[in-house]
Amino acid sequence: MAVRLKSHPEYIKEQILDTASYQPGDSIRFKEIALAGNRRLLVSYSEKRAKTDAHDRQKALNKL
Repeated sequence: MAVRLKSHPEYIKEQILDTASYQPGDSIRFKEIALAGNRRLLVSYSEKRAKTDAHDRQKALNKL
């Protein structure tokens, strides 16, 4: 399930954007953030996905 970054409080956003604490994986980096009520937020970063998203954003901007 994907969640929008702006739906979280500022301190959670800061933890998400702190890439130094991500753990390496095979093709992604990830981290787990503890939330209230025994819940957790799993966050991942994929270089491949980042490139695809950047390309899609540029394509959309070129259409303007």
